[in-house]
Amino acid sequence: DSFLFMFCGVDDFYEYRIYLENIGFQVQKYQMIWSKVDAISQGTRKWEYHRNYEFILLAIKGSPVLTHLGKHEGILVCNQVPPIKLIHPNEKPRELIKTIIESCTYDQAVILDPFAGSGVVGDAARSLGRNYILIERERKYYDKIIRRLQYVEN
Repeated sequence: DSFLFMFCGVDDFYEYRIYLENIGFQVQKYQMIWSKVDAISQGTRKWEYHRNYEFILLAIKGSPVLTHLGKHEGILVCNQVPPIKLIHPNEKPRELIKTIIESCTYDQAVILDPFAGSGVVGDAARSLGRNYILIERERKYYDKIIRRLQYVEN
């Protein structure tokens, strides 16, 4: 009875949706969206619009339920991490991750982040009374995660 949230591009969304369904997940048929407030981004070509959003794939295994009844917005609006404060190039803001965690877990739940990067999932999980398992293969980011989580403890 678990949720899976994955930040991905539009092309990846459809590939992962098919793959996850083939291995037993149920996948929401449309993307959730993280709308980045005041994002500084540009299309790669002169005629492209700014990319001030990211897609989020939502999938489940079993029969999990959201933590509260009512309307759940598919568009999550949140500032991005300022470039000068990034620990990892793909870092997501703590408030965005907290919103997701609060919507689908209760106290003492265990959250797995197999691509920990900046450690933001562990940071957000701990602040909400959740347990976490973080996996990061690159030593330089692992060391930064350790510093981040030690800072949170103090």
